[in-house]
Amino acid sequence: MMIIKGALLLWFLMAARVARAGYGTGSANIFSTGTSWAETSTCAGNLDAPKFTPRAANEATYDWYMTTTSAGGGRRLPLANIGFENVLGGHSESLPLRPILHHNEWMFANGSVYCLEAVATGGATIVVDENGIYANWEGTGFSYTETRLDKPGAEYLVTIGNADIDVHDTIHLKSRAPTHIPCSLNKPGQTLQMMPNVFWANALPDADVTTDLTIHGSPLTTTDGVGYYEETWGDAPLLVSKLVPTNARQSAGSLIPTMASLSPILVVGGCGFVGHHIIREVFEQDSSASISVLDLRTDANRDPRVTYYSGDITQKSQVEMVFAKVKPKTVFHTVSPHPLQVNHDLLDKVNITGTQNLVECAQRAGTVAFVYTSSTSIIHDHYVPLRDANEEAPVIYRPQQPEHYAHTKAVAETLVLNANRVGGLLTASIRPTTIHGEGDLLVTANLCRNAYTRKARFQFGDGKNLMDITYVGNVAYAEVLAAKALVAASSSPPLPESQRVEGEAFFVRNDERYPFWEINRMAARMAGYPVAEEDIWAIPLWLVMAGAFLVQWLVWGLTLGKKEPLLTTRVVRLITIERTFSIDKIKERLGYRPRVSTEEGLQRAVNWYMQEVYAKKDKTK
Repeated sequence: MMIIKGALLLWFLMAARVARAGYGTGSANIFSTGTSWAETSTCAGNLDAPKFTPRAANEATYDWYMTTTSAGGGRRLPLANIGFENVLGGHSESLPLRPILHHNEWMFANGSVYCLEAVATGGATIVVDENGIYANWEGTGFSYTETRLDKPGAEYLVTIGNADIDVHDTIHLKSRAPTHIPCSLNKPGQTLQMMPNVFWANALPDADVTTDLTIHGSPLTTTDGVGYYEETWGDAPLLVSKLVPTNARQSAGSLIPTMASLSPILVVGGCGFVGHHIIREVFEQDSSASISVLDLRTDANRDPRVTYYSGDITQKSQVEMVFAKVKPKTVFHTVSPHPLQVNHDLLDKVNITGTQNLVECAQRAGTVAFVYTSSTSIIHDHYVPLRDANEEAPVIYRPQQPEHYAHTKAVAETLVLNANRVGGLLTASIRPTTIHGEGDLLVTANLCRNAYTRKARFQFGDGKNLMDITYVGNVAYAEVLAAKALVAASSSPPLPESQRVEGEAFFVRNDERYPFWEINRMAARMAGYPVAEEDIWAIPLWLVMAGAFLVQWLVWGLTLGKKEPLLTTRVVRLITIERTFSIDKIKERLGYRPRVSTEEGLQRAVNWYMQEVYAKKDKTK
């Protein structure tokens, strides 16, 4: 957190109060486009506004604008410039707004500038009443609240949480003077010809500001901060060509800088499910990134911009050869056998030996950032429910850990985190909850098969057990956030332990929570096989466990322990027990906010499977 004294808030208010605007409460909301004349009748308070003749489409306009600067070295260096402009049709009530522009601009000590102007495609709402002003720009993560109007000590709270542009901030301003300083039409009877998009301005000249801002995972810090009002800001109409929808990240790509380059990048397992989504995420943020892939097989999920190397991470000589060629600054390690793999030797070789090889080669190659894809299962004994478990929970190893997969993932994560700050390498671990998405042939495939084989109507137990899941795009986003934070930390003094990323593990999930069985039926509905409530078959849990036990032993006996049935007692426990995890830590330290909701992510996953897998070969009903 930092205190910036003398920050400036400019907020443009048009027609905020009906009485002061010169209209009766029964006036119709009829607006005209083009030029209109504005006349002010009073300048009594910060909700004053001019009267328009004819009534103009931009009559009720609010603009919030803040500039903070550093006076270091005897010159004013702009540090942050954040604004929102909105065209509102109405007064003193909740109304949808469109278009809505938010403008973000930051200049850093090295002279680099971050700038983005974007329209909130979801509309917005502004409420003005005797208590103050509340505004919410839907779909952008921006909101604004003001209280104590027209009084010293007026307070402003701005919340910024935009995952599309990777900007997160909470700004609290408290004025040390009355807030109303008119910048235009400041005398009764004064008139002005108002062209479209020319704004009425009020300013907060002197305020104490508390802000906590992160951009692309990097915190914005400053010293000796002061604020000022640039009087030559001008009154030119907005350039429509600069407006970019906030959800069109590709279109806005040229305006979104990479705070710290991750290149050259090596994605281990980059042809796999999570790995190829990480590649996609990196290219979305930095189209010029240099990416290589090390994978056992490199024929799937290929990207022409990527260099591919076939290799086995359990063979150290092969790993050394790839590291010598790529010399990666950043490594993403996503390789692991199937979670239900029963071959303990394979799990040991890939998850433990393979990870050890990668860490040692990264240290020798001068790699800066190493991000490991771990698992939430490493803190779970697979018997006791987990409710909002956090990273303070102890990691469980054998013999207390009954699942060998979880044991090997725990050992691998420990290897990675213990390597932090050894040989210049910074490490972090991402622990996703159950992952779904495009390219998923495990969770998504099972959900879809349950749908078209009509198994989604079955439910074990009361069906109330909550289960956290994560869309693969959110996992990839979290991994890139972690990598950026590690690279940034490599050239900075260590942060306080409560803010540190290096050497740390982070749970990741979607924000929403659903019972496991509701997720199952949601996927069935999306696949075109909805389950009516009256068609649900709730089977007692004890009966399911007994049946699974018998089948499990039958298969074990017939295959001499080499195979397992799909439905084992272990699987029954996992889908009927509650397992939820807190993501407060990754939100606080990395600014992570899930960009894709559970429902949207599940719809994407189901659409992919039904179109790319089921429609082509998996039509067994």
